[in-house]
Amino acid sequence: MKKISFKFFIFLAFILCGSQAVISQESLTITKDDIYIVQGDENGPSKNGEGMHLYIRKKSGINSVMLVESSSTKDVTNYAYRATEYNKINGDEIRILDGKVLESEYAKYSLISSTVEKNEKFGEAFHIYIPKIVVYGYPWARSGTIDTEEGLLVNIRSFGAKYCDYSNGFKDNNFMISKSKQKKSDKKVTEQKQTKKEEKIAIPQVNNEPEFITEPEEVKKPVTKKTEKKSIVDDVLELPPEPSVEDEILEDKTAEIERARKEAERLAQEETARIEAEKLAQEEAARAEAEKLAQEEAARIEAEKLAQEEAARIEAEKLAQEEAARAEAERLAQEEAARAEAERLAQEEAARAEAEKLAQEEAARIEAEKLAQEEAARIEAEKLAQEEAARIEAEKLAQEEAARAEAEKLAQEEAARIEAEKLAQEDAARAEAERLAQEEAERTEAERIAQEEAARIEAERLAQEEAARAEAEKLAQEESSNTESENLDESNETFGIEYAFVKGKGSIKDLYISTTEITQGSYRSIMDKNDSHNRGTNYPVDSISFYDAIVFCNTLSIKSGLEPCYTIQGSTNPEDWGEVPLENNNNWNKVKVNNKANGYRLLTKDEWEYAAKGGINKEKTKYSGSKDIGTVGWYLKNTDLKSSAVSKKKENSLGLYDMTGNLWEWVWGISGKNGTQKGGSYSSNEASCTIDYSEACQLWSRRFENGLRICRLAVE
Repeated sequence: MKKISFKFFIFLAFILCGSQAVISQESLTITKDDIYIVQGDENGPSKNGEGMHLYIRKKSGINSVMLVESSSTKDVTNYAYRATEYNKINGDEIRILDGKVLESEYAKYSLISSTVEKNEKFGEAFHIYIPKIVVYGYPWARSGTIDTEEGLLVNIRSFGAKYCDYSNGFKDNNFMISKSKQKKSDKKVTEQKQTKKEEKIAIPQVNNEPEFITEPEEVKKPVTKKTEKKSIVDDVLELPPEPSVEDEILEDKTAEIERARKEAERLAQEETARIEAEKLAQEEAARAEAEKLAQEEAARIEAEKLAQEEAARIEAEKLAQEEAARAEAERLAQEEAARAEAERLAQEEAARAEAEKLAQEEAARIEAEKLAQEEAARIEAEKLAQEEAARIEAEKLAQEEAARAEAEKLAQEEAARIEAEKLAQEDAARAEAERLAQEEAERTEAERIAQEEAARIEAERLAQEEAARAEAEKLAQEESSNTESENLDESNETFGIEYAFVKGKGSIKDLYISTTEITQGSYRSIMDKNDSHNRGTNYPVDSISFYDAIVFCNTLSIKSGLEPCYTIQGSTNPEDWGEVPLENNNNWNKVKVNNKANGYRLLTKDEWEYAAKGGINKEKTKYSGSKDIGTVGWYLKNTDLKSSAVSKKKENSLGLYDMTGNLWEWVWGISGKNGTQKGGSYSSNEASCTIDYSEACQLWSRRFENGLRICRLAVE
C-alpha cells in the first residue's frame, strides 16, 4: 500500500511539473532563429571532425536545455539522447531530479547544458556537442542508436530551472536537424532555391561553407477548428513548414513530416490527464532512478529519525546527569552552610551557658528545657510541610535559637522569682546538675561536628586524589603523544601528510591517523597522477574508489619501507594486481587485510568512530568536534556542490579535520559488491554527516564525493 501511495505522489509531482511548463511555455519557447549548428572540428571532442556543435540562444526564462527524442515519434516513451563516450563540453554537467543530484553511470553521457558561454552570434548561448552516433533508451527497455549524418528528429527540452530540474517548468521544442553535402556544380541552383523560399525557412550558413548546411526546422502546430479547448500538445508539437531545400532532402523529410502531422492530430484529441501520464512514461529511466532515490531517501529519513531519537536520548541523559550533579552540589553547599551555622550557634550556646551557669536553678533549667523542646517540636512540625530539606535544616536551627532565647527569657524571669527562696538551699545541687548537663551537651555537639568535619576532609581528599590522577593521565598522554610523534617523524618520509597520535582503549590500538583527508598534492607525489574533479593542491583528492584506496595504502607503505597491509591473490605489491578495475571484480573483492602489519591502511568503522568522538576524551557531540555542524564540516547547506580545501573548519580534540562533511571517507569492510563510507560529503544533509551514520557504496565507484583518510599502528 505504501509503494502505491508513493508512486501516486511521483505521478502527481510530474503532473504539477507539466502544468507549470504549460503556464510558462511562452518564455521557454525555442524557434529556429534561436539555434544554429557548426560542423565538428579537429579541436572538438572528436579528433576527426565528426559530429555537430549546437548553439541555443540564452533567453531570460531558459536556464538549462536537454536533447530528447522528438515528441512526434510513435512510441509513447521518449528517451533522452546520450553520447557513447565522455566529452569535455557536456560530460561534467550536473543534473537534478526531485531536488537531488542525479548520480548515474549514464549521467555523464547526457546531451545537456546549464552552462552559459559567450557567443559571437547570440551574445550568450548554451553549447551542446552532438556526436556522429547518439544513443537512446536503456538495455532493459526500448533502445537503439542514430547516425546524425543522416538527419536527426530532435526535441530541445527547455527548463525554467538549472540542471534540467523539472521544479520550475519545461517546454518541448521539436526540430528536424539535417546535414547535407551539396555538389559543387549545383551550388548556384541551390542558392537560387534558397533565395526564393527565404521567408519560410532560414538555413544558417556556417563559416561560408555551403557544402555543410545544418537546418533546424521548427515544428508548427496544426490548425484545429473542431474544438475550442486548447491541448497541451498543440502548444508543444508543431508541424514543420514547407522546406526550401534540395529535392533530394525534401523527399527524405516528407515521410517524417507526414508521420509527425498524423501523430500531432492523434495526440491533440486525447485528454490532458492522459497526455500528462504519457509525459511521466517518457522519462522511464528517470522515474526508475527517482523510485530508487525515494527508497534510499526513505531509508535515510528512517536513519535520521533513529539518529535524532538517539541524540535526544543521549542529550536527556546528559541533562539528567548535569541536574543530578547540580542537585548534589547544592546539597553539599547546604550541608556546609548548616555545619557552619551549627558551629556558630554552638559557640554562642557555650557563651550563654557559661553566663547562665551561676544564675539558673535546676527547676528553672528543667522547665526551660521542657518549654524549649515543646516549642521546637511544634515549629518543626509546621515547617516540614512548607519548605525543602536544605531550607528546613537552616530554619530548624533558627527556630531552636528562638526557642532557646525564649527559654532563656522565661528561665531568667523564673530564676529571679525564686532566687531568694531557693538560692541558699539548692546552690550546690543546681550547680552540679548544670555542669553535668552542659558537659553532655558539649560532648554530643562535639561528636556531631567531628563527624561532619571528618566526612568533609575525606571528600576533599578523594577530590584531590581524583584531580591528581586525571592530571597524571593527561601528562602521560601528552608525553606519549610527543614521544610517538617524534618516532613517527624519524621513521619514514611523510610525503606532506601530517598525522595525529590517537591513544587506544580496549580493542582499539594506538594509531597514527592522518589529520586531514589525503590531499591532491600528497596523492600526486605518491601515485604520480591526480584524476580529481575539483582540482587544487590543498584540496582533498576525490573520485577515489575502494580499489584506488587500497592501492594507494600499499604503494605508500612500500615507498615508506613499511610492511603493506593488503593482499590480493597472494601479493602485497599493487603492480602484480594489474589495472584498477572500473567495474565489479571478484578477485579484488577478496582482498585480505593484515591489521598487525606496520604499513598504512584504512581505518575500521569502530576506529573511525572512536577517533571522530575524540578517543579517550569521549566528546559527547553529534558531529566530530562540535554539536554545530557548520563549525566543523562542509555539507549541503554551506557549499556550492563542490569540495573545499582541507583544514578550513574547526578540528576535534585530537586535531583531526573534516571528519564531518567535505568528502565521504572509505573505511575497511566489504559486503558483497559494496564497501562502507563515513562522515558525509559536501552534498550530504545533516543526518548523513553524523558520527554514527554509515553509507554503502559500490567498491569500484569513483563518485566526485569519494575520498580517503589513512592510519597505521603506533608500534615501537
